This record gives sequence, structure tokens and C-alpha cells, in this order.
Amino acid sequence: MSNVKKRRSEDDGYTSDSSLIFYRGPNHPHPLPQKLEVPVKLSNFSLSESKIDTMGQSRSKPDRIASKRSSSEENGTPQNNNNVTRPTIIIQDAMTGKEIETTSNDLQETTESPAESESSNLNSEEIVNARYKRSFVLQELLETEQNYVLDLDIIVHSYMEEIKNIDLPEGLKGKEKIVFGNIRAILAFHRDKFLPGVQQFHDNPQELGALFTKYEKQLRLYITYCENKPRSEYIVTEFMSTFRKLSQQVNRKFQIQDLLIKPIQRIMKYQLLLKDILKYTERAHEPVISLHKAMDVMHAVPQAANNMMEVGRIDGFEVKLAVHGTILLQDTLHVAEFKIKKSEDRKYKLRRVFLFEQIFLICDLCESPTMGHYYKHRNSIKVSELRLVETVHQEPFSFVLSSTRNANIDMYIQTRTAEVKEEWTRAIQDILDKQTDFLQILQNPLSSMHLGPEGSSTRVSRTQSDRQDASAENHKHKHKRHRDGNTRHRTIH
Repeated sequence: MSNVKKRRSEDDGYTSDSSLIFYRGPNHPHPLPQKLEVPVKLSNFSLSESKIDTMGQSRSKPDRIASKRSSSEENGTPQNNNNVTRPTIIIQDAMTGKEIETTSNDLQETTESPAESESSNLNSEEIVNARYKRSFVLQELLETEQNYVLDLDIIVHSYMEEIKNIDLPEGLKGKEKIVFGNIRAILAFHRDKFLPGVQQFHDNPQELGALFTKYEKQLRLYITYCENKPRSEYIVTEFMSTFRKLSQQVNRKFQIQDLLIKPIQRIMKYQLLLKDILKYTERAHEPVISLHKAMDVMHAVPQAANNMMEVGRIDGFEVKLAVHGTILLQDTLHVAEFKIKKSEDRKYKLRRVFLFEQIFLICDLCESPTMGHYYKHRNSIKVSELRLVETVHQEPFSFVLSSTRNANIDMYIQTRTAEVKEEWTRAIQDILDKQTDFLQILQNPLSSMHLGPEGSSTRVSRTQSDRQDASAENHKHKHKRHRDGNTRHRTIH
């Protein structure tokens, strides 16, 4: 944008020094350079009769306006403002030297229009580009879903049918169901419900997101499949020659282990595809609520599936782990066992650690040619007997777990970072708090019940006095935990 330099005469009441007038909006974020001078010629306009403001609008002096009225106006005919002569400004382009004739009003228009037009064009271009990229992701979701259903169909109607027609080794008989798990139910869900939904809504991201939340319960079939997967791998590895022969008989280029891993790959892939769809939908400035909910589902399901697959690798624990509730956390951490007071005497070793709602497990890391990596149960503490000490002297990333039944053993758990430690201690403390609340209800069930007029019990909201009593009781239990060592403040040296 050009800047205009105008000299004002001293006899007009202005200084003889040059002043720059910039033709840009009053709120423009980037003012023009202060020293750039552009020669300007004014025609059809007297400097002694008017001045030009910083927006390029002509303003006649009040004492001159009357003398400039037209004769038609004096005769009572209103003057047409469209015919009023506007100041003509000839601007010399500093780069080309060419003179451009324009009016002050034109200069004001051109200062605003390009910025608004450019912003509008950029927004439109961004939206179009986002939708274009999203269309590829949506198409990928549809095509890979169709191929995935075909792969599942091969497993169910080729391998699972053909295995009935071959002579199985004695050790394999009766175990073929473990090999395939619940893959037949997964095929039925995708073929009859999920794939038709993807085909219907593959060009509608909002409805597609709602599809994942609608079928959240069915998607949890993958948790069961992943829990069984380690046992399936063990059987296939042990009887590999039999399954290679089976692949030849069904005339398939893929080995059975390549097909059995596809459900796990698929449940992980949904999260990546949804992440891209969500990203481009946000850039297109379209609603994303259903996509956020879908992302929540497809974050929780794969995480639970992965946890249960690791649980399936635990060996040597006689009780079925499902009776101990949902798995909350699992990780490979450094663990030092036994009651050792001096930190320099503790010998930390890598262990696989699992936290369920009702039990805490420590396992050895193992490896074998047939089973691959697996975990051997080493030690466990029931949550009902668990004590937590969150602070260990000179070990900022460690905490201690011990049993109220065996005071001679402490388990020092050393994490990698403060964030990992906080995640574990918070989860354990939450379980212990819930356990305390539950025991309180068992000891005083009438605190949350109200007897009706005929002796029937109905649950009602507690009164203020009830809440105060419960708060005092809970405070007492927390002090008891503090004495027992189950607290966030006690330190072991």
C-alpha cells in the first residue's frame, strides 16, 4: 500500500515541515515504514480550501462550505451527493515510476478489502483441503474394513472347517477351539453390523463416530480374544507342522498365525484412523462431539485388550484371575523384596507387575522357544491386606507395598519417572479408599438407609448430620491407615 506525502502551507495555519499520511485502517497491525516518501500530485482540489485526514477522506473547512454551495442549491434544489467532485490523487509507484490516478475514497476501500478477501480465501482453502484429505482416510477405513471381513471369513469358513477333516495329533485334540478363540463371534459382528454401518456412513464423519459408541459393547469382544491369544500362540507354535499342513490344504498364501494376529492389528488401527478423521474434521470447522466420544471408546477398548493379553501370559497362578476383578494397571518395573532397611542393600530386579481390583501380582519375566515371552507368578498380596507407603528416603521414584498378614516382607517398587509413580500410587490409594468406604457401609448400613412407614427400607440421600458423622468416621479410618502405614505421608528410611 502506498503512503502519501503532502506539504501544507504556513499561511494555511500548518507548519512547513513534511508529514506523512498513511492510507491504512486505524487498527492495522503493520504500519508502513516511517521514512518512505511517495511523490503526490493533487488536482481538482485546493489545499487552501481543504485538508485530508489520515483515512484519505476530504473534509472542507466549515467557513469555506457556504461559499462552495452550487447555484442549484441556492435555488432550493438539493444537490446530488453523487455528483460532488472528489479529490483526485495521483500516486507515483515507487517501484515502477508509473503514476496511478485514484480518489481518497478508493484508497480507503483498497486498504480493507484485500485483507478481508485474503482471510476469506485462506479459510475456504483450508476447509476444502481438510475435507479432501479426510476423504482419503474415510475411504481407507471402508476398504480396509471390507478386506478385514474377508480375512475373518477365511479363518472361519476355511481353516476352522478344514481342521475338522484332518487327523490331529493327540496333544492337539480338543484344543482347536483355543486356537481360534471367539473369532466366529467377531466375524458375525463385523459382517452383519459394523461393516454395513461403515458403508452407510463412510462419507458422514458425525454418524461414523456415533457408530463406534453404538457398538462399544460388541467391540469388547476383542478383550476376550486378546486374553486368549497367548494360549493360542502357544498351541500353534507347539504344533506348527500340523498348521502348515492345514494352510496347504486350504490353499492359502497366509499362514494361520498371520491371520490370527489380524484382529489385534485391526482393533489398534481404528484409533489411528479416527485420530486423522477427527483432525481433518476440526480443520474443516465441522462438529466433532461424536468423534471425540468414538476416540474415547477406541482408546479404552484397545488398552483393556492389551492388558488382558498380558494377563493371558501369566503362568503358575492357580486361581482364575477374572475373579479378582478388572485389571487396572500393568507394567515392567524394578522390584526389591524382603524387609531391608538400608537402600544400598536393596537389590532391584525387573518384574512384571499387575494391579487388579482385588489383588496385586508380581511375576518373573520368562522366555521359551514354544511360549515366547511369558510371566511366572512370584508373589501376590490381596488388596484387603495391602498397606501402601508412598515415600522412600533417597528414592524419589519408589513406593512400598506390604501385607498386614506378613510383616516380614516389604515390596519396594521403583518406577522410571515421578509421573509413573503417581499413576500407580494414586490407583492403589483409590482402591484402598473405596475398600474403607465399603467396610464402613457394612459396619453401619443404616447410615444410608431410611425405614419407611411400614418398615420397608428405602435408600435416601443422607442428611447433613449423617454426612458429618460419615466424614468424621472416614477421618478416623484415614488416621487408622496412617498408623498402619497405608498413607501418603509416611516415609521409610
